[in-house]
This record gives sequence, C-alpha cells and structure tokens, in this order.
Amino acid sequence: MSQNLAVTFEGKGEVGAQTTGVSSVDYDDDRAVAAASRVAWEGIAQRYQKKVGVLADNPGKTGYDIGITPDREYYVMPKERRDTAEKTREFVEQVKQKVKPI
Repeated sequence: MSQNLAVTFEGKGEVGAQTTGVSSVDYDDDRAVAAASRVAWEGIAQRYQKKVGVLADNPGKTGYDIGITPDREYYVMPKERRDTAEKTREFVEQVKQKVKPI
C-alpha cells in the first residue's frame, strides 16, 4: 500500500529563540551557559587575587615579573627567567609584525 505525504512549513523567515511554550525547557541551555560562565569567571577572579597577593608581597614588581609553576602557583621570576620571558615576548611581537593574516 503506497501513500503520498506532503508537508508544508510556513514561517516568517526570521531566526529566533526556540519556544516550546514551556519556559523551563526553553531556558535549560541558557542556564547551562550561565553556570559555565560563572565558574569560569570565578576561576579568573581567584587567579587574579593570587597574582595581586604576589605583587603585594613584592613591591616594585609588575605582572611581567610573575611566573607560574606546573602546580599553578604564582611566583616572582628570577632575573634570568624574566629576561628570557621578555626576549620571548619581543620575538613573538616581531613574528606578528612579519606574518600577516591571509
């Protein structure tokens, strides 16, 4: 037995948020994004506070003087390490100037 099936979709041609009519379903994705964002920004704030603490304990130092250990602890780099970091930044900047995006 063969049947013909025709489906027609009508719309205004607009792109918008999905609406199921059930707000708890419609906003689940938004809640997940908000929760992930909140966790990320809390982590950023914690790292910032740790850096501020290191700088407060070491007057005259700047963010360029701070290094990070594999254990994610911040410290003031010794002069040799600081010089190497500065040379690396200069090299990267030179590369950026010479390599143009396609």
